[in-house]
Amino acid sequence: MDNDLAVFGDVRLRFPDLVLDDYLELDLGGRVVELHHFRHGNIPGDTVVFRAPGRVADLQGIKGNGGKENR
Repeated sequence: MDNDLAVFGDVRLRFPDLVLDDYLELDLGGRVVELHHFRHGNIPGDTVVFRAPGRVADLQGIKGNGGKENR
């Protein structure tokens, strides 16, 4: 089974239903999360996920760079 591409035989490409530029709020069945895209972090798609009730932010590997703008 290792490295056997046949496991993907029934996989179909699906395009996203929602996209965001800077901000998107999602209600996940009573739990609201905010998605924030400020600009490039490590890669262009870096997004901060914030859950307001618990005040928890998931930075998904975004690291500080000493105030320098990433390009």
